[in-house]
Amino acid sequence: ILGVRGSKLIWFTQDTGRVGFLSSQVHFGINSSGLINVLSVDMARLPDWQQNIWAGYNVSPEGGVSAELLKSQMEDSPAKTLPPEAYLLRATECINEFSFKLYEIKVFKEYSNITTLLGRIHRFRANDKNSLFQLAKDIYLFIGERIDTAQIKKIVKPTKDEKWGPLKSFEKLLSLKIDPQTAHDLLSPLWGIYTLRSSDAHLASDDLSDAYKNCNLDETQPFVIQARQLIYCATDSLYNICFTLENIK
Repeated sequence: ILGVRGSKLIWFTQDTGRVGFLSSQVHFGINSSGLINVLSVDMARLPDWQQNIWAGYNVSPEGGVSAELLKSQMEDSPAKTLPPEAYLLRATECINEFSFKLYEIKVFKEYSNITTLLGRIHRFRANDKNSLFQLAKDIYLFIGERIDTAQIKKIVKPTKDEKWGPLKSFEKLLSLKIDPQTAHDLLSPLWGIYTLRSSDAHLASDDLSDAYKNCNLDETQPFVIQARQLIYCATDSLYNICFTLENIK
């Protein structure tokens, strides 16, 4: 559906949202197996051509009905959870706000295709290891490639023997105001994403164990859920940095 022009994905809670085309969107939930659930009454309201799309990808029930979808649609009590995809942009804006107050620079540069890039950062991208790593690549593009190293190095400069990439430059900037180990720990999840983004699905899991640990990924979970964990890891790391900057006196 998301590959068709005019489609739209809107998030409500961690595991519910709406997806579809213009006025004919449906409320969906994600269950414990990473499968999408839609109520039959909502499906019946869709035009035939859209029903055919859904029917073409229908699978046997597995994992039960999405708990959050039931709470919303049947109990009229939406879950009080948050979808990480919906807060990624705001997290970088938050860091820019407080970094400008502290250092008079904005950590993250503007990006002309930000809407297109954000549109690719969603959990449904991942259905195997390769696509999970591709998602990590886009997350890093959104975060790491937008770090304004030129501005940062006007404030804190590497020695002649040092070469700092975007994440190391950001870490050094944070270390001006907070303990260096704390700065390193705050960025550890992003280093995990950096490692995954250049990984190969054929690598043994042991070779990626630190990256998985840094990102709090559970390899026993379906890839859709691992992808949600990956996006959450990025969003949570950025907000932790934001809150740290906010509380620097």
